[in-house]
Amino acid sequence: MADGASGEPSLERVKRGGVAAFGIFLIGAGLTYCSQLLIARLVGADTFGI
Repeated sequence: MADGASGEPSLERVKRGGVAAFGIFLIGAGLTYCSQLLIARLVGADTFGI
């Protein structure tokens, strides 16, 4: 039983790391979307290839 008690903080740390990594992934996807939208607006549909 002592191993389970000592493993809980480690599990919480892994959970927080996973949530942080997923958040960073979502932020990156959002930045990619916004940058593509901005480039398409700046150069126009014909130049961008839409």
